[in-house]
Amino acid sequence: MNRALIFSAIIEDSWREAWARRASIVLALIVLALLALFAFGVGVREVAGQPELITVWLFGVGVRGLPIPKAAFADALEIGALGLLNPWGIFLGLFITIGLFSGMFVRGRIDLVLSKPIARWELYLARYVGGVLLVWATTMLFCVGV
Repeated sequence: MNRALIFSAIIEDSWREAWARRASIVLALIVLALLALFAFGVGVREVAGQPELITVWLFGVGVRGLPIPKAAFADALEIGALGLLNPWGIFLGLFITIGLFSGMFVRGRIDLVLSKPIARWELYLARYVGGVLLVWATTMLFCVGV
């Protein structure tokens, strides 16, 4: 059997195992809910006669009584997205891949994995690549959405 085919099958197996757990699905739903909140719930309107000032609206209700500068709002969004949300997104992506290696050694599963004609280092590398792809996919879901 082709070693590349076995390698890709193990990567696919790690991907499917991670998505079979509820944490992956819950994480994707949380990210999509946050993105929907910002897409449909947050509104920004320019102040009439002063294009450098804006007012922020949350579901049609003004958040602050005073207008704020566009630059300050953009800085707050950047600090919030890059400083707070992205590290949590990466942490949650890593959290859902925690069980990929420990779940591999469960009785019955390790027998199936070791029955394939593949070296142990290739097995570890394939599981690692599957985990990296999963973290990449969850991070990209968040980053592209933002």
